[in-house]
Amino acid sequence: MVITFSWLVITRAELHILEGILFAAIAFYSLYDWKQNYNLVLYSAVQITLILYWILCPGCGMLNPILCYFIAKICEDMDREIYDLTNSAISGHTLKHLFSGLALFFMF
Repeated sequence: MVITFSWLVITRAELHILEGILFAAIAFYSLYDWKQNYNLVLYSAVQITLILYWILCPGCGMLNPILCYFIAKICEDMDREIYDLTNSAISGHTLKHLFSGLALFFMF
């Protein structure tokens, strides 16, 4: 797919880069809003949008990122239990970030 104007040509790869930049900007703003106003509405909307994108994108091969995301959410919810189970070696919060990064790796 190529979007063409007389002065602009955007390829599919460039469109994905622009989507990623836009999503990252919204995600960073949601974190800023959360820190300033203690409001998690935008943060939750970003997460829900990402999940819906993964689910509704046919043929994107998103099974691995979805699994990593759900494992990350489980690690987040079981933060203290994982910390105690590993004898204070690693927390669920740390594992959440590792699995979230792994999900991004599988996306690209």
